Amino acid sequence: MMTNTTTAKRGPGMKSPLVQINTVGESGIAFQVKGKAFQEGYLFLTPEMHRLFPFKEELSSILFVDEAEVVHSAIYHKGRGYMVCLTFGEWWEKSGMREGDQIGIELISLAERKYKLSRVMPESARAASDVDAVTVSMKPAADLPIHYTPGNLEVLRKLITGDFSPYAETGLILQGEEMNARTDEQDLLSLKTCFGVSAYQHQLNTVHSVLGRYNGRALLADEVGLGKTIEAGLILKEYLLRGMVRKVLILTPASLITQWQQELKTKFDLSFKNHNEIPDWEQSDLVIASLDTAKSQKNQKSVQKVNYDLLIIDEAHKLKNKKTQNWKFVNSIKTKYLLMLTATPIQNDLIELFNLITILKPGHLSTLQKFKGDFLAERDKRIPKNSIKLRAMLSEIMIRHRRSDTMIKFPQRFVHTQTITLKPDEARLYSELTDFIRRRYFTLPTHNNPRGINRLTLILLQKLMGSSTQALKRALTKMISSNFYKDDFDDSLKRLLDLANNVGMSRKTEVLLELLGNLNEKLIIFTQFRGTQDYLTDLLRERGYTVSVFNGQLSQTEKDACIEKFRNENQILISTESGGEGRNLQFCKVLVNYDLPWNPMRIEQRIGRIHRLGQTDDVHIINLSASDTIESYVLELLDKKINMFRLIIGELEMILGNMHSKKTLEQIIIDIVTMSPNQEAMKRKFQTLGNKLERALKTHQDITRSQEDIFNGNE
Repeated sequence: MMTNTTTAKRGPGMKSPLVQINTVGESGIAFQVKGKAFQEGYLFLTPEMHRLFPFKEELSSILFVDEAEVVHSAIYHKGRGYMVCLTFGEWWEKSGMREGDQIGIELISLAERKYKLSRVMPESARAASDVDAVTVSMKPAADLPIHYTPGNLEVLRKLITGDFSPYAETGLILQGEEMNARTDEQDLLSLKTCFGVSAYQHQLNTVHSVLGRYNGRALLADEVGLGKTIEAGLILKEYLLRGMVRKVLILTPASLITQWQQELKTKFDLSFKNHNEIPDWEQSDLVIASLDTAKSQKNQKSVQKVNYDLLIIDEAHKLKNKKTQNWKFVNSIKTKYLLMLTATPIQNDLIELFNLITILKPGHLSTLQKFKGDFLAERDKRIPKNSIKLRAMLSEIMIRHRRSDTMIKFPQRFVHTQTITLKPDEARLYSELTDFIRRRYFTLPTHNNPRGINRLTLILLQKLMGSSTQALKRALTKMISSNFYKDDFDDSLKRLLDLANNVGMSRKTEVLLELLGNLNEKLIIFTQFRGTQDYLTDLLRERGYTVSVFNGQLSQTEKDACIEKFRNENQILISTESGGEGRNLQFCKVLVNYDLPWNPMRIEQRIGRIHRLGQTDDVHIINLSASDTIESYVLELLDKKINMFRLIIGELEMILGNMHSKKTLEQIIIDIVTMSPNQEAMKRKFQTLGNKLERALKTHQDITRSQEDIFNGNE
């Protein structure tokens, strides 16, 4: 029992602004919470509450037993000053709790670290519960109907019985509202509930500005690589913990959905579901989808019906044209708060910027006609007149930081390409496989085929060969044993398998072993295929290396354990592409591309795992490339034409977007490979593609200069 109770006052050192202590006893405490943090599974502890948990460990397991004898397991983070329990929210709902109700925690056994969790009824509520139901009789002064809700009747009952709220409770409500409005750094609850996030000052400034000055509606336009996703995540988490946001929709390119989900889960402990995982748009609170999916005929009306609390648009520059369905659809979504993320709010002319701002704050830049008259220069649509006035107006709706503004020391990136000459038996296998694919590619359907082979299968064989002979052998063996492939296909596949079986250790593997012999560092080896991963894992472990293996077949728990073992024990991590999504591995500074994807965005994702905000050391990217192969041509394109390995993470997509092609770069490369009659023709087509990439890079550089003039230049 709690005895000798006293009222705890908020001290200057208290770090849990949404917890109000009501009574404190020798073995228990009663308190109130405001906002949604508790329902989300977080309990922030005041100094009075810490005394109930006198444990020395940094992390402690705590057991709470509720009135129904249900046990709730929690983790107490002593250093961070809070607890995490996934079932706090379930208890809250089951107990019929509402904001302002008191929660009681009482010690049962310190040795077992067991506590009682209960709802504490105030004296006035207990007295009222013993009184018979109050009959409310109302006679209107005029002959008018009286409309009421159950909530109205509860208020009337309290008025009749004199059940007024005490002054202390009223003060608590006012104090909570004041705290909700604060944006002091010490009051950012999101900072306490993030994992592996070291927010920089420019990011904290952005969060404070959005919560305060911008009232939750802003264009986040930091330069590439400064962490706009982190800024959006902190704002989102802050609103959720303060109870100001419940329904959230994030619209992002389809290729980035998984990356967003991973980052929100691993860094902010937020579980967003994509459109395939939700039963209904209106009933789902945390949703992420591609813009194309959300605006589709199937989903558009459902999305437009929902009243969202927060809408986040990634790659917002895709809304630059007011006449497009993209712009019209996003502008039709009902939302209280809105964040638009883009590093390039202007690409072709200032009208694009006007269109973006119109979604955020209609009329802020006046009418289109007046905007043109005030700011559009005739000589160049990307350079404004009256730029000082325009910058002042934009500062009220847009936040943009440059790398040079942040004073952050970005580590260098060093790129080393090991050019390898295939051994004669490897070169023969590569040549015969490529010829086989060219001969048969256009004789097959794109997807379904009763015989089991299609064009995608052939392209996969070509990519497997570029990775390792072992990966190719595994695929060929499986295809032959499946009995799908008969006649000449069967003969050709068996011929290729015979050639593969005669290949010994590849020259690429020999170079990797030489490299490892000269390194005494942790390093990540990336490959696209499980066959290559399994081969390298067995080979390196046989030679005494400590190896962690990361791929998409692991459960979330296994993935976390794998990364921790690599961090603390093992020297090498061998990862497939799944390791390139959502995982930050900045404790490592050496990355080996054992093979190179034809999709350059996947290469950028690999690099981004170690070279991004938070990395303190210079990083080294090592590419293993066999000469006169498709992979070597792709590498030359990306390295020599657009300096991909020296670009800031995020710039590549902007450059590729300037090609204005309906096909991805990978699809263009597949066309070149399959439609070239011979090696020389293929080389010429890659050179033509390289020229297009150079022009796309120049366009990107022009856009970057224009934006600098608009946002930071002098009149």
